Amino acid sequence: MIVHFKMDYPKKNLIKKMEDKEMKKRFVFIFVLIALAVVLVGCGSSTPAEPTPHPGQALVETKCSTCHGLPQVNNAKYTRGTWESTVDRMVMAGMQIPDDQKALIIDYLAIRDENK
Repeated sequence: MIVHFKMDYPKKNLIKKMEDKEMKKRFVFIFVLIALAVVLVGCGSSTPAEPTPHPGQALVETKCSTCHGLPQVNNAKYTRGTWESTVDRMVMAGMQIPDDQKALIIDYLAIRDENK
């Protein structure tokens, strides 16, 4: 009777363990890539967010347009001091507006004209 011993049995286990480690590494790598792709897609936006309009803009459009056309107001370019005296003249002429709204109108017009 001849008995054959397989000497390569531990080698197969070692190779299998190495293959398992490589598979785990590949799985982790692929998982990280997919997670990164999902995060990057979620962070991107095809359209930029619209800036929040200044609260004085709506007041200019409602209060000033009762007596003036908006193009007249929009074409005017003054300093903050000139806008203060202009809005004060409008109040004396009969524009009904609380002081906090008056300040918002002046602030909006002055900031708008600084950026023209």
